[in-house]
Amino acid sequence: MDQKTNDKNAKRRTAIREISPYLNISSQLIAPILIGVGVGYWIDTKNDTGSLWTLTLSVIGVLIGLYNFVKIVIQNTKKKKTKSTGNE
Repeated sequence: MDQKTNDKNAKRRTAIREISPYLNISSQLIAPILIGVGVGYWIDTKNDTGSLWTLTLSVIGVLIGLYNFVKIVIQNTKKKKTKSTGNE
């Protein structure tokens, strides 16, 4: 019984370790967009510039978010390839 519990816990830890890098991706993608929209809206309301800064900074936020997303996926792919070949 004790060995069975240890095996289950080991499998659970392994699964969590494998998915944990991907849990961070959504925040890395969404945070720059929300910050860009928020700062842009604040600048637009202070300077009465319509939606110029909101649109500009939201586009920049999207680009930064996509850059972060691609960077994380590439890093995770390299780590998986290194682990599968055993060259850590």
